[in-house]
Amino acid sequence: MSALQAGPAGFLTPGLWSPVSAMCGLVALFRRDGEAVGAQQILAMRDTLRHRGPDDAGMFLDGPVGLGHRRLRVIDLTGGHQPMTNPDGTIHVVFNGEIYNYRELRSHLQEKGLPVRTQSDTETIIGLYQLYGDEVVSHLRGMFAFALWDTVRRRLVLARDRMGIKPLYIARVGSTIAVASEIKALFASGLVRPSVSEDTIPEYLLRRTLVGTRTMFQGIQRVAPGQILTFTASSEHNRQYWQLPVPVEADHKPRPEAEWAEELDEILKRVVKAHLLSDVPVGTFNSGGVDSSLITAYAARSSAERLNTYSIGFEDPSFDERPYAHLVAERFATNHHAEVISGHQFAEYLPRAIWHHDEPLNHPHSVQLAYLSLKAREKVTVVLTGEGSDELFAGYPRYRLARAMDLAGPAGRLLFPVLRLGLTWVQRRAATRVRASLNAQGGCHVEGLSAFVETDSLRRILQRDLLKRWTPQGPVPPAKPPFVLAQALHYDQSAYLQSLLDRLDKMSMLASLEGRVPFLDHEVVEFAARVPPQLKIRGLTNKYIIKRVAQRYLPPSVVNRKKAGFAVPISSWLRRAGPMADYVDILLEPRTLDRGYFIEREIARVVDEHRGGSRDNGELLWVLINLELWHRLMIDQPVHMTSASAGYELRPPAQQGQQQHPQVSK
Repeated sequence: MSALQAGPAGFLTPGLWSPVSAMCGLVALFRRDGEAVGAQQILAMRDTLRHRGPDDAGMFLDGPVGLGHRRLRVIDLTGGHQPMTNPDGTIHVVFNGEIYNYRELRSHLQEKGLPVRTQSDTETIIGLYQLYGDEVVSHLRGMFAFALWDTVRRRLVLARDRMGIKPLYIARVGSTIAVASEIKALFASGLVRPSVSEDTIPEYLLRRTLVGTRTMFQGIQRVAPGQILTFTASSEHNRQYWQLPVPVEADHKPRPEAEWAEELDEILKRVVKAHLLSDVPVGTFNSGGVDSSLITAYAARSSAERLNTYSIGFEDPSFDERPYAHLVAERFATNHHAEVISGHQFAEYLPRAIWHHDEPLNHPHSVQLAYLSLKAREKVTVVLTGEGSDELFAGYPRYRLARAMDLAGPAGRLLFPVLRLGLTWVQRRAATRVRASLNAQGGCHVEGLSAFVETDSLRRILQRDLLKRWTPQGPVPPAKPPFVLAQALHYDQSAYLQSLLDRLDKMSMLASLEGRVPFLDHEVVEFAARVPPQLKIRGLTNKYIIKRVAQRYLPPSVVNRKKAGFAVPISSWLRRAGPMADYVDILLEPRTLDRGYFIEREIARVVDEHRGGSRDNGELLWVLINLELWHRLMIDQPVHMTSASAGYELRPPAQQGQQQHPQVSK
């Protein structure tokens, strides 16, 4: 067997590998026809992901297989080179993530008589694979995506963590399997050209995300959360090694409320402490909401050093959460950094955020997350965030509607559309979601609760050919429960939450910043599924059990405040004169309309209604703008955005005396 291992000159010997890996970028090619993979192809893919790992790079070639890796150093800053290999050279792995139980796993491997040469969590993947084969994934606790080449069995193994915290994309091109942490690296292979999967456009516009493993690119899929795939020259197998638990459906009271709160408190303390593991400075993103504030409380109490915390807001006080974040920072004596992003800065960062996201942005707050990540990276390399709590413990206002439907029963649900009479526009939109979710018998299709754009509005603007191919779909629990809240939670955990995790990964990694999500440790996820609905929503209080725990640590004004949802004044920006409003104009350009997706007069109507103030079409305009910018950056003439050692050049240098806005070619 002939194998080549390549890396930067002077990298340390295997005996000095790091105790824990780091946030990274990985790539892999497997030519099932037996032809050799070339070094230049792997290098081109790998170095497209330099922003994910600016500190180190490695490559492994073995005939029809090539592995590439970029590393961001978090632990043992002088070591940690990948790809990593076992002593006899039969197993090679590239890995992105953190295994939080790696110390216990090392002890287990030693008890089984397996030689353990390092302190590395990556080595535990290799050792567990030697002992248990594909069951390696069942032993790992953390966030991970990896590609493993078994030289004896001549098989490639791909796996992704239970909740899909770390991304992994795959393309099948003839007899070749191409894999990468980001889609743009697949394009760098030269095997795949950017091409739109037009069937996905209506679903993106409706929900700002896609259900399942599809992407908006033709021929490129995601590896599903909790999935392991294996490939040989003649076979392919995939297995779901972990299923998202279905939330408990009905109220039950055999256990005191205080016991539920105590168990949750103990789990979160333990999980957050594990997530603080690092040899570089750690901080938290604290929006001022109850979830990120609670994570900050646990982190500050467990951290040996003063914690860095970060928040971001706007000049408009109605969208500014910084005062609440400041209260939490004072309570726990953190080094707090509060940033402000203007409409001009938001517009400036938007193209860069889309390029890093690979697909059109799901959320306006992706842009401020990118901005905040770059600011945080000046002092820390790791941040803990509050993602996941809303989807696990029923944090969104729409869940109150779902809970009300459960209490009302099928007959009572039919009365909900009447609520539209005399409501504000925001309230009417919520009621419209309810109406869209109901069938004639009062049954519920929960996808309607999670839509951001009214289906009727979307049908008016789409060309007939695109409408014909549109089949709205969504995940359902293995045994579909009759309770709407359980369905809605499971749907959002399966679909909407994936868009939030994708956002966090891409927007933090553009700054070479590692984002960790304690609420999505699978122990917390499985606990949340057992919590009865009356402890998730109590009257008009969402996340009741979370707030019960938070009362132990946080100021009442933070615990009891109305949910803001990391809001962005996107509607007003798109209406006022300025660079964001300028983006609206591209929707009416021939280049946009000639794509054949939309009816010109209906797009003009949407724009006129919003600018004239007769209707708030901000949500619809946001996704339309993102879709068109994505076409121009990633499809028409794919843009390569270079990185610099100290960060990223987010726009061309402005000419002397001029304010320069994003340049998206027309």
